[in-house]
Amino acid sequence: MDLLNLFPDGLSELERQLRLYVAGAHPRQEAIAGLLERPDYPALLLAALERYRAAPERHWQVLTFEAPGDCQDRFEPGIERFGTLSRLLRHALTLPSTPWESLNLAFKGRQ
Repeated sequence: MDLLNLFPDGLSELERQLRLYVAGAHPRQEAIAGLLERPDYPALLLAALERYRAAPERHWQVLTFEAPGDCQDRFEPGIERFGTLSRLLRHALTLPSTPWESLNLAFKGRQ
């Protein structure tokens, strides 16, 4: 759920869609139901979302995967500095997108 915080209304939209589905009123109810391995998953996810929104500092979970090469060494300082993956990614979105833009910002900063 933390990644949904990257989007302005990510959590609210997930909650809206889950409420529709759990109530049996989602416009794609049948299509979604056909994809679900566990029919109770939307209700469980909605309950988890409600717990998370009530107390995000208590109800969060970081899933980790084995990182290739030196990625872990580069990733851990970012998580330590920013606290969560979404905060790290939000910061990354503010960084220059090209080397040229980085150079321009560096030179502007020296003036």
